[in-house]
Amino acid sequence: MLHRLHVFSWILLLTLHACASGKQMTPDSAIRATQLSLELLDCFEAGLSDDSGKPVFCESSAVQRVGDRLVIANDKYIPGEGHNNVFSVSLSKVNNPKALNSDVQAYGTGLFNQASKIESFAGLPAGGLYFAASAFDRIQTDSRAWDSYNTLFYWEEGKENAPRLLFGTEEDGIYSSKSLRPVFQDILRNWRYPRGVSYFKIEGLTVLPDNSILFGIRETGKDYTQAHETFMLVKASFIKSRDGVIVDPVLEKIYEFEPADAAGIDKTLGISSLEYHEASNSIFIMTTWEEEGQPFETYFWNLPMENLRKGLPPILVLGEDNQPFRLPHKAEGMSFINKKTAFVVCDEDKTASVVKTPGGEKIRQPHQAVYALLRFDW
Repeated sequence: MLHRLHVFSWILLLTLHACASGKQMTPDSAIRATQLSLELLDCFEAGLSDDSGKPVFCESSAVQRVGDRLVIANDKYIPGEGHNNVFSVSLSKVNNPKALNSDVQAYGTGLFNQASKIESFAGLPAGGLYFAASAFDRIQTDSRAWDSYNTLFYWEEGKENAPRLLFGTEEDGIYSSKSLRPVFQDILRNWRYPRGVSYFKIEGLTVLPDNSILFGIRETGKDYTQAHETFMLVKASFIKSRDGVIVDPVLEKIYEFEPADAAGIDKTLGISSLEYHEASNSIFIMTTWEEEGQPFETYFWNLPMENLRKGLPPILVLGEDNQPFRLPHKAEGMSFINKKTAFVVCDEDKTASVVKTPGGEKIRQPHQAVYALLRFDW
């Protein structure tokens, strides 16, 4: 009897250790992803160049379902008449690449084009109200040139031509939310930077049903050359009043995780997107591996709200082979188009990526974005 108790105690301890460290001992209850399609989207006409004659690249960095359309951000300026840095495509055409490519429409005015490097979109689970954030990854103390990289704004469905700035400041005609920078720098302090970080990068944004916004922090460090990939979530609460949206300036770092603690992960990963999923009351999180000269890789995680509250590890999404599901592209935006299917956009930077579409292998051209349809089952 004592021997059996002793064995049982060891099994219990091993199980608890596996849970605490994030190691998955069995795939029986795992969330699995299946790639339904992988295609190329023509963001603008082929051959577009800037004033210096260099080709303009589509670098899609965020996507959000708004009504019956998918709104997509390009994190670089798109020159030329009729072009916006943000555009939309019809949700009803996502299964028809040719039709989707013929339906690209400019979206929004004002802040949609004034903000530099929009990296994330988010919307209320019920729809109607949407947010956008730039990277907040650079500033100049003696110039306004980089102020627009620090922008947080919102808009209402049907009113994309009247976006409204949050934490707004204006200097020399440049509008931004740079007053938020010192707040982030302070709460992101860690053992490496106990007095606060001077560099950080936001690459994820989502809205929870309790009227709170979560920011996904991809990197922190001294500067962009001395940065460390992170998996951190920062929370801000907001209210919607007669005068518009008001966000509480008191932010809180509520979650941190080390992806290398998960079984099957041997790469340094940082957050690239967040998406609250109402049907499962959880957050889907994308992380990317970006090593110069190496192919991109994206891994997916699911964070149930209970795990978020208790500080428990997220669930690493597996493929049909029970190994971590990996998308061989740099996915940066994700939006569910139904209960189990997500539309994912990728920012391939300026690389000529090979894309394995259902019609055969294709080389991504400068004017194109890679996108995928993924199905998640649990």
